[in-house]
Amino acid sequence: MAPWQMGVWGGSVVLVGLAGLFGWRAYRANKLLKEQEAQKAAVSEGAEDASATEE
Repeated sequence: MAPWQMGVWGGSVVLVGLAGLFGWRAYRANKLLKEQEAQKAAVSEGAEDASATEE
């Protein structure tokens, strides 16, 4: 028997579960994206510092 066949409560459980899953995936993807941007910024700052010391 599928959860949504149990009426309002079963359908609600399915929707809450899906919302939690997609919310967690979005949070994780956003966290990884911010980490990548921070790494790129650190690398570009390092390159700028190196070129400034060469001059």
